[in-house]
Amino acid sequence: MKFSQTKIFIFQIIIFFLFSNLAMHELSCRKDISSSERLTLSIPTIERLKNLKKPILIEAYYSSDLPIEYQVRLELVREFLIEIEKQNEELISVIFYAPNVSPEIRKRAIDARIYPNEIQRASETSKSFQEAFMGIVLKYDSEIEVIPDFFFVEEAEAQLVRSLRRIQQKQKNQTIAIATDTGIFGTPLPGNGSGINTWGVFYHQAFLEEYGNPIQVALNEEAVPNQIKVLLIVGSPEWNDYAKQRLNDYVLRGGRIIFLVNSMQFRVSPIRNQEGLHFEGEKFAFPSSGYAFWNDQLKSFGFEVGTNLLFDFEHPVSLSKGDNFQKHEYPFWHYFFKSEGNLHQNHELTNNVNLLILPWISTIKIDRSIQTDFTYEIILSTNKQVWKKENVFPMNIGQNFSDSEIERNRIPVGVLAEGVYRSTRDGKQSQLPTKIFLLSTSYFVSDVLSLPEFRSTFRDANVGFILNIVDFMLDDKEFIVSREKKLAVIPLKSFTVNERNAYSFFNTLFLPLLLVIFSVRRIQLRYSRRNS
Repeated sequence: MKFSQTKIFIFQIIIFFLFSNLAMHELSCRKDISSSERLTLSIPTIERLKNLKKPILIEAYYSSDLPIEYQVRLELVREFLIEIEKQNEELISVIFYAPNVSPEIRKRAIDARIYPNEIQRASETSKSFQEAFMGIVLKYDSEIEVIPDFFFVEEAEAQLVRSLRRIQQKQKNQTIAIATDTGIFGTPLPGNGSGINTWGVFYHQAFLEEYGNPIQVALNEEAVPNQIKVLLIVGSPEWNDYAKQRLNDYVLRGGRIIFLVNSMQFRVSPIRNQEGLHFEGEKFAFPSSGYAFWNDQLKSFGFEVGTNLLFDFEHPVSLSKGDNFQKHEYPFWHYFFKSEGNLHQNHELTNNVNLLILPWISTIKIDRSIQTDFTYEIILSTNKQVWKKENVFPMNIGQNFSDSEIERNRIPVGVLAEGVYRSTRDGKQSQLPTKIFLLSTSYFVSDVLSLPEFRSTFRDANVGFILNIVDFMLDDKEFIVSREKKLAVIPLKSFTVNERNAYSFFNTLFLPLLLVIFSVRRIQLRYSRRNS
């Protein structure tokens, strides 16, 4: 009996050893989750979930036979959804389904517009592919939102919150409008209609996904509807006096504006050949035909956009490499780095932004004497030295610059103004404080940035920055916070070296030492019994 107890004890030691190794693997993942805050919900999201008025059902469709390399992420997503449910257990329900185990569940997922992804299952001898469902359906107050790809926990909060917002926006009036007057950039579906003077890729693939269909307003013909809170203007609008008065009236009632304007015009097209990507077209740049129509209105807000373009020869954007492997650099385009002071260092609009790409930018001057109740913050500014050409000039990369055309101080190109507006037309004062953001390039969201050479920067930087500005204007700061979550491609950060050394010491020395002590003790007891 005693010998049996000894065997049981040794067996327990072995089981403990194996369990500790398994726990180490699990805790390593848990530590990564905690330290990187992958499962930590932002405070605004928690408040939104706790303040739900009606029940929400989340149907989660995930295949249960995923390869091992996908299982960890699947567990993270499961725990994230469970964490969501815990925020308001009375009104939030999460149900998990495995479409691979039942034809009925599989059909139900497909009917909900969750389609299987094709993933690779690798083995030592061959590679094969299998279907994998990885999506959720949100049902809230008779409305349904589908997120067909809900697999990366780092993006999960932003996806979930956006879907909730879309559901809730369906139940109330749209509060965002875009200007559609002559000179405004168009929003064609991505394809043959896309060009430098269009922003259809951003509009259809990002803007509509976030906010739904905006109200379209032609200020030359109609006033901005009363429910509109944010007006987005992209291009160089040719406004008549009626349009300017309507814009003035809109700001007087507390309306907010995002200006992405271009003071210069030119006709160039991206060409790709054996020499790589470059721009060809008109030889000269000159002031935009709409400039005179909107610049005087900007002056009433304390802004003035110069009729010029800025060159950056220190960090020019590299368009591509040709067959001769020679880089084609384009100084009309600028990379802005937070680390180099191009972005505001401590503003919620730039908290999660480290890099932006700005094509064809102009100078902005601020006259603080016009709107004395405004506060102006420079959100984006150039390098400490840039080169400038004004009015009419050739669009050549290699140009000569006089000393007066070299700016040796940072120049604002993105400015935020906030405060009570006083009309320069009739002296009226706004009923509510307003916010106005001005960026001196319409090409910041141009379809040209969806070219392969720039697509990743456009998607990961420019798109998020503009969405942050819209949310800032809407006072929906929770979406800015959720958008700050890290991207999906984050390596796991497991235990530190010291922690691993301590664990190794425990496994390699402490446990064997414990067994040795136990064995010696057993031998001593045995000899003592014999001697007695």
